[in-house]
Amino acid sequence: MADLIMQCLTKRCMLTRRRPYRWGQTFKRPDLQKAIVNNEFKMYYQPIVSLADGNIIGVESLIRWEHPQSGLVSPAEFIPLAEETGMIEPIGRWVIKEALSQNKIWHDAGYSNTSLSVNVSARQFRSHNLPEVIQRILEETGMNSKAFDLEITESSVMEEIAKAIIQMAHGLNKKVVAEGVETEAQLEFLRSHNCDMAQGYLFGKPMPANELVKVLQKNTAHRILSNKKFSPANTSLRKSFANSFAT
Repeated sequence: MADLIMQCLTKRCMLTRRRPYRWGQTFKRPDLQKAIVNNEFKMYYQPIVSLADGNIIGVESLIRWEHPQSGLVSPAEFIPLAEETGMIEPIGRWVIKEALSQNKIWHDAGYSNTSLSVNVSARQFRSHNLPEVIQRILEETGMNSKAFDLEITESSVMEEIAKAIIQMAHGLNKKVVAEGVETEAQLEFLRSHNCDMAQGYLFGKPMPANELVKVLQKNTAHRILSNKKFSPANTSLRKSFANSFAT
């Protein structure tokens, strides 16, 4: 169960890219608003191939942000921000309309057997007006609803699975240990969904017994949690280590 949770949190889609992404940039809501106005978002399309005969039977539409200063920005850097700020809805509408408009061009050119997959985030998928938005875009583009599929982005699905696993375990009065925690974002996710314990490189790498004693003395993992302004756990990490050796 622990392995599955962290696989859910760390798994990422393999994305086609024209040039290397720029990582570590800090963007805010106005940057996303400006990107929409200045047409900085672009749609890329990745073929879906039949393994039986090698024919292209569909394409997946993938959004890219061609930032004028930062270059090609990874969706992993701006989609979470868009979800947090509510900008995912206007961006999502643009994605659906742009992809369907392009698919209309392909259909008119004779590629009517090519299906289209359009990515939507979990938040966008839960939006109450998504059906109306799609219906309006279908009418504007002249496309049929059978000509495309909605695909919930993988990271969103995996997070939902991780939350479900935690809830299920707690429902069975079991404590959940998440293994492989490497980033502060993963830690924040786990704490916000009441995961009980965590293990991973964020707290410490595998080490000899004599080094572990130093960690127990300093209780560095507890300091990591305190620095992140999380409420201290009911049972300290030091006691958790001690209990694990005793059982």
